[in-house]
Amino acid sequence: MLVQDPEAAIAKLKAALPAGAARQKDVLLLQARWEELEREVTKGTIAREDAELRRNQIFEGLLDTIEDLTDDDFQPANAAPATRKWLWPTLGGIAIAAIAAFIFFGENSTEAVKETVADPTDHRFTDPRDGQRYRTVRLAGRTWMAENLRFQTPNAACYADDPANCAEHGRLYPWQDALTACPEGWHLPSTSEWKDLAMNEGGYQLNVKTPPDIVGNPSQALAALSLGGNTGFDATASGYHDGTRFDGLDKFGVHWSSSKAYQDYVMAAIFDTWREKQLILQGMEQGWKLSCRCVRN
Repeated sequence: MLVQDPEAAIAKLKAALPAGAARQKDVLLLQARWEELEREVTKGTIAREDAELRRNQIFEGLLDTIEDLTDDDFQPANAAPATRKWLWPTLGGIAIAAIAAFIFFGENSTEAVKETVADPTDHRFTDPRDGQRYRTVRLAGRTWMAENLRFQTPNAACYADDPANCAEHGRLYPWQDALTACPEGWHLPSTSEWKDLAMNEGGYQLNVKTPPDIVGNPSQALAALSLGGNTGFDATASGYHDGTRFDGLDKFGVHWSSSKAYQDYVMAAIFDTWREKQLILQGMEQGWKLSCRCVRN
C-alpha cells in the first residue's frame, strides 16, 4: 500500500480520535517521529537509505495502529466502554475500515477496506521456524513481542544451561547471534526504539557518561514495563552471561539493541529490579549473552 502523504494520514487519524483517547498517545508519538525525521532530512543529517527505512517504520506503525482500533477508541477518554451488541463484529469492523479507507484513499474506496481490516483481538505471533508462540503488545506506536525470544541460534544459551529457564525466561544471545535471531518481519530494536518505549511509559537513565542522564521517570517506566506492570510488556529479570558465568537472575533483565554504543560496546536496555530500580540504557560487551525482544517491521 502506497501513501503519498504520511503526514496528512497521521493528521487525519489524529483528528478522528477523541482528545485524550488511549490511541491518541500512539498517534502523537508517530507524529513526533515523523516531524523529527523531516527535520533531519531538511538539515541533511540522515542518509537517504536510513530516512526511507524510518519512513517505512512510521508508516507500518500507522497501519498497526489502525488495525488495532476498536469502537472504544472513538469514545471520549472519560466515557464508559461502548455496550457490545450482536451486530458489533460486522458494524464495528466496517466503521474502522471506513476510517482507514478515508485516511489512505478517500471516502469511497472498497479496496481500502479489504486491505486494512484486521482482527484486533489477535495478539499472538507464531514463529514459523520452530512453531513457538509469543504474546505481542502494541506500545509506543510499535508492536513488540511481550516475551523474550526462545529461538535456538548457534551460540544461544539457557540460563544456567537449564532448559526450564529457556521456557520461562527465553534464551540468552551474544550480540552477533541476536542481530539475526528475530523471525522474518521482525527485528532487534534500535536504541531509538527502546528510548521511545521507555519515554512512552515514563523515562530512562542513560549511562554513557558520569553522572548519567536522567530522562523523565525511569522508575515509573520500569514498573510499567516489568512483569505484572500495566502495559503487558512483562519484562522479566532473566539474568545474563558475562562470558564466564551466569548471573543476575531475578535481579536484572538485560536486552540487546541493534545499535553500537561506543568502541566495541552495544547499547542494551536494562530492567534493574534490584539496585537502582530503574530502566537503564547503557553499553554492554558484544560477547555477553543477553535477552532479546523483537519488534515488528
